[in-house]
Amino acid sequence: MGRAYATRGGLYCINADDAMKTAWSNEKEDEFSAYSACIAGNDRLMVFGESGALCLVDIAGKEGQLLGKMTLCERTWSHPALADGRLYIRDAKWLYAYEMK
Repeated sequence: MGRAYATRGGLYCINADDAMKTAWSNEKEDEFSAYSACIAGNDRLMVFGESGALCLVDIAGKEGQLLGKMTLCERTWSHPALADGRLYIRDAKWLYAYEMK
């Protein structure tokens, strides 16, 4: 099943196998702002918003379910990176590394 995820005033799941129609959307969370970076894998989606908050979304079902969110840094437009079991993010002053387990 081909899916793409995007944010723009909400979180949207686009079904690539069905003429790019919206499969589901979540417009309840402020973190799904105009700029967000998404990383998907293992039926989970990490959405990192410009506020510095990271949201974890379960994408296994027919709708996305927010599992939790946590502020990791100050305002940022940087895309996070995953490497060697760590999540790297930065804001205007600092680079942060979080162990992912």
